Amino acid sequence: MKRQRIKQFMRNISQNMSMGLRLMLLCIAIILPMLILNIFSIYKVKATSDSYNSILANIKLANDMNNFEEKINTMMYNIVIGNRFADKEGVYEYLDEIKLNVETLRENTTTAENRSRIAPVSKGIEILEKHIDKVMDNIEAGGFYDENISIWDDSIQGMTSLIDEHLRQYTYYEIQNMERVRTEVDENVQSYLNNAVILLIFIIMAAWLLSRLISNSITRPVQQLCETTHMVAKGDFDARALQTHTNEIQILSNSMNDMIVQIGKLVEDIKEEQLKLRDTELKLLQAQINPHFLYNTLDTIVWLAEAEDNKHVVEMVNNLSNFFRSSLSKGLDFVSLKEEEAHIRSYLQIQQFRYSDIMDFEIDIQRELKDYKILKLTLQPIVENALYHGIKNKRGKGKIKVTSEYNEEFVILKVEDNGRGMTREELERLRIGIEEKEDTNDEAGFGLANVNQRIKLNHGQIYGLKINSELNQGTQVEIILPHKGDSKNS
Repeated sequence: MKRQRIKQFMRNISQNMSMGLRLMLLCIAIILPMLILNIFSIYKVKATSDSYNSILANIKLANDMNNFEEKINTMMYNIVIGNRFADKEGVYEYLDEIKLNVETLRENTTTAENRSRIAPVSKGIEILEKHIDKVMDNIEAGGFYDENISIWDDSIQGMTSLIDEHLRQYTYYEIQNMERVRTEVDENVQSYLNNAVILLIFIIMAAWLLSRLISNSITRPVQQLCETTHMVAKGDFDARALQTHTNEIQILSNSMNDMIVQIGKLVEDIKEEQLKLRDTELKLLQAQINPHFLYNTLDTIVWLAEAEDNKHVVEMVNNLSNFFRSSLSKGLDFVSLKEEEAHIRSYLQIQQFRYSDIMDFEIDIQRELKDYKILKLTLQPIVENALYHGIKNKRGKGKIKVTSEYNEEFVILKVEDNGRGMTREELERLRIGIEEKEDTNDEAGFGLANVNQRIKLNHGQIYGLKINSELNQGTQVEIILPHKGDSKNS
């Protein structure tokens, strides 16, 4: 529960942050605690090091005064006995040096307890200096030898011994203090290591939490954008990128949403234009087929009439009438398969009058599919192609066969001929031309491409024409359509 509250708190903080600010926050969360720890540790180490160096300097200075007792006693004894090499000025210079050193010790000593041991030394030097002054005054007066010997023996030696004892005590306790500081340094180092480990664990946890929250706040919107683009790529133009709290990604999301809207409009416009284009092509196909076919049929009827073959004239006229009635279909785009069958039957019966010596045909459409709705002029261009490019180019008599089959997914209409067929190169070129909507130079190629594209536009890209052919073996065209339950126009 507490962890969730922390996450929610961090999420609320980062909601209105830019990506740059979030990454900067992550860096600060990692660097700042380490920086504070290092500064604190450097301060502690420096303070301890300064204390240690100060104690070391005090001990060295105190050790330099270890011969104070012997040196003062010797110098004063030579002065008292009148030694001509005695240095009276040197005594006072040495005392001044000692007083300066003692003052230095007092200022540099870090502990109040040890600083208190310096005070008797200063006081002792003052008293010692008075005894030395007394001796010097007696010598200047020209006598008092016994008194000077007594002062040296009793007062000067006693005071120097006392001063030296205080200095030794000071040195001893300062050494102990140095040991304490060394121990403190060790403890500080260990404490630093412990704190560093604890802080490092905390930083890792905090960095992991922050990085996860920040990375999620960046990657999740990006993933959503990827999902949206994937949906749009599949054709779902209703998909929209979600609103985010990341400024940069929100700008990208808004731009993407605008782009999706524009693409959706363009796709709808293109689809509408394609439907109009296919409708125009259908009308163009009808315009190309009908006059040419009508001219040839009428020519045949004239020829039959001149031969006074009235029975065949009536049959031809009825077939021609049925053919054009099916072609018009009251302006409908979709007709039943029964009507489409009647249309191609009329067409093939008319053509059989002209090519009876080279063409035969068979139509076998399953009864269950008679009411199936099919795009008008789906079979006729393919049957025509089989006649003009298959049967007519074959030596001997050929046959065109139209059959059907269906399953739970597809309805398949087949137009087969045992005509000339095609080479692999010709077949591949025809397949590419039909699929890529390339222009073709002949009416049959134009008709196949038109049928294939109309089926795809109305039913989907998985439907359309499938062509197989072998040279001198014939050609098979499969028209793959959706099952009745899947057809939009059934």
